[in-house]
Amino acid sequence: MLSYLTFPSRMPHCNEMTNSRADHPLEHWLLLLVAPSEQDRHRAGKALEMACWGHDISGSDNNAANDDTNALPGESPPALDFEQRPRQFAADVRSVLSHPSFDAPSYVERLVAYLLSLQSDWRRRIDEQNAATELRDARFERLADKLQRGLPAGPHQVSEQLADGALAGLARLARLSAAYIGSAFRDNAPLEGAELMSPAGIMAQQVFEVLSLELIETDELLPLCLADSGLRSHALRAIERLAPTMADADMLEKLASLGALLLGELDRTTTRNHFDAAVALGAIARRDPTLVTALSQRLTHRRPAIRAAAASALRHAAPLGAEVRRDLCQRLLQLLDEPDTWHAGAEALACIGAADASVRARFIELSQPGDEGLMWQRGYALSLLGHFRDHAAECLPALIEAMESFKEFDPDECYAGPLGRVAQALEQLGPAAAEAAEPLARHLEDEPDELPRAILDALAAIGPGASAALPALEQLRSRCQDYEDDVEIDDRWDDPIGWTIQQIRRPEPP
Repeated sequence: MLSYLTFPSRMPHCNEMTNSRADHPLEHWLLLLVAPSEQDRHRAGKALEMACWGHDISGSDNNAANDDTNALPGESPPALDFEQRPRQFAADVRSVLSHPSFDAPSYVERLVAYLLSLQSDWRRRIDEQNAATELRDARFERLADKLQRGLPAGPHQVSEQLADGALAGLARLARLSAAYIGSAFRDNAPLEGAELMSPAGIMAQQVFEVLSLELIETDELLPLCLADSGLRSHALRAIERLAPTMADADMLEKLASLGALLLGELDRTTTRNHFDAAVALGAIARRDPTLVTALSQRLTHRRPAIRAAAASALRHAAPLGAEVRRDLCQRLLQLLDEPDTWHAGAEALACIGAADASVRARFIELSQPGDEGLMWQRGYALSLLGHFRDHAAECLPALIEAMESFKEFDPDECYAGPLGRVAQALEQLGPAAAEAAEPLARHLEDEPDELPRAILDALAAIGPGASAALPALEQLRSRCQDYEDDVEIDDRWDDPIGWTIQQIRRPEPP
């Protein structure tokens, strides 16, 4: 499948590189990850998994007898935890890529070629599975329809003479249904052995997530990745990473070309609720004022999808100059008059216009009790009050009142316990929301069977200013479980109530 991937005539080995051992430097495993041999790629994937996470996350067979990955690339300090290891791994990979003797452009081209091949192979396997599923579904529907035609329409039509036959027919239909469901679970043959899900495929994607400027040095690479459905999200995140680092004129020109490419995609979008390149386009717009102007012009486009997509991109272009911000706020306010553009317009307006008193007043007005049919609008306005951290005092009355009167309409906002939406906005406001601590504490036990995670996070973010909530927190903790008296700061997940208490008791910053 990957026979066209070959090593260049000379690839340097840098035993002095960061995070390396004399026998297996990190560079060795990175190069092996794009080797022509699938066995070599598999070995490299397993070794890099161990370096990145400290264990084999893919669940693949270790096959230790025929493998040399016990010689891991580097000695990770014991203090590194599961969250720190990937960050250290990324730093080590960056160190290798930036080393003068490492041919980074050639390596990145081969890595992208490898990933494109993996995505193509995965789509082929999905097509095969879909084709097999369609055949199985058609056969089941044909047999089930035949069995159903032989059954009575309802219990009132089943006479004693037909009862035995009807029950036999139902039994045959039940067996057919069970066989169909069982085959659906077993019918994954086309996906088995897909290299995209192997250690090599997983780690190739992980290494790609580290890349930034290397991707833009060759003009064709990022457009190729953007055009591939499997690599597109990775490529968009790469643009988000590299846009702030661009400095010289040549790189900024390439960045502008990517901006023009994504702007063309925006002009063709038909999805009103989500433009997947909005964050990347906004990151480029922060470096390119002409792109901000182009997006601003599209806020008045005749098609709602384009207006919404432009607003989403501009949301991520902040901060902007005062004059540009005032003009954008006027245009974005008009988007709040249309249901199709309300969400995108409101989010962009809250991000861009936080310093504008009239914008804040509009959101505070929207967050007040009103028409039950517009509860969704009130809910989103309450969420967006969290953006106004420098003006928390204006927002707190509306958020505190909402604890009593707002009825949540979105189940996704209920996963973190009571007051999910309001508590998350207060968490964003942080220490400035101290006035809300006692009202929050009154709702800690609104749902006795649920951990009030959102309220706990909000109180922890408020910190020492939430001391009024301590009696209720200590009472809740004493009833939930017997904990040790001394709570360590890293016990957030094992003892979230105790951890919250500790955050409130910590000394005030000087």
